[in-house]
Amino acid sequence: MDNFYNQLSAATQSIPPHDILIVLGDLNAFSGTYDNVGGVLGPFGSGSPNDNTDHMITYSGMHDFTVLGSWFRRLDVRRWTWYSSDGFTITKKELDRILTRQRDRGLIKSYRTFRSVDSPANSDHVLLVAELSLTLLKPRKTPSLPRPDVARLVQDAELYNITVQNKFASLGALLTMLRNPGSLSRMSSVILLKKLSVLPEESVNHGSLLTPSPS
Repeated sequence: MDNFYNQLSAATQSIPPHDILIVLGDLNAFSGTYDNVGGVLGPFGSGSPNDNTDHMITYSGMHDFTVLGSWFRRLDVRRWTWYSSDGFTITKKELDRILTRQRDRGLIKSYRTFRSVDSPANSDHVLLVAELSLTLLKPRKTPSLPRPDVARLVQDAELYNITVQNKFASLGALLTMLRNPGSLSRMSSVILLKKLSVLPEESVNHGSLLTPSPS
């Protein structure tokens, strides 16, 4: 049993801490009526603790896990995960467990067994189901730059050149900036913005975007 939990701990540590991690299986461990030690157990445990209980509690405490079944108040018929009969009496126990990080406990909305579901493996265990509720984030859209209408630029090349010249006419300090190397980066940004402001966009159809020079 020590070897199993050592391997399980190593596998758990290999998972990024921000991931949602769920461990489920036949741990053959009762949750018992432990006090809520570090958030590992809730108020609705069952059975008398055994050696497997100690291993499960220790493992959960090391990785900030919680035993989900202990947080849901249920009828016994929806609690027992294992039934055994010797012909005279039927033994019922809650042995199968689902563990998850304590911070993700609120994602689990329901937790119960379904005894009426037939097991394809002819097992003495019954189906245990937990409902997980997730909210997926929408990816952010990256804004795209307008696409220039190259065909219109070819047709109105002369008018475009005149428009660009008029835009640059407002840059009266251009020669001063050229003499100052420290201003070249700012000048290139201004030139780019000025060009983008007169480029016709392919998706726009509101007539000519080019303004002829004043006569």
